Amino acid sequence: MHSRARDREAPRPADAPRLADVPWVAVAAVAASKAADAATTFVGLAGEPAVREANPVAAAAMAALGVPAALVVLGAAAVVAVTLVTEAGAAVAARTGVERGPVAVRATGYGLAVAANAAVAARNAVVLAAA
Repeated sequence: MHSRARDREAPRPADAPRLADVPWVAVAAVAASKAADAATTFVGLAGEPAVREANPVAAAAMAALGVPAALVVLGAAAVVAVTLVTEAGAAVAARTGVERGPVAVRATGYGLAVAANAAVAARNAVVLAAA
């Protein structure tokens, strides 16, 4: 049996990124660290009148959507953006022929995102403890 739709599909380059290549554990770590940031932000904004959102983009989103919805939307967007940029970088690194290039790109992309989110969550916790 022959499918005309298959005839119209562009051939896939051998080095094209595939969903199976995405390290989903790393994406989950980014999501978990972002959730910690969002949770500490929510607790601070909900329970402490003196606590304010420092990020003007997030503050505007919270004013427009409400705090919970803005935290979910912005958090999901951040995780998707980190994943897309990191995987695009890994694909470029794979084309260079450097054996461990994609691994280095992924460790940097996902690792920095986790570290940044964890640092923000820790700072939020310190602010909450001091309030």
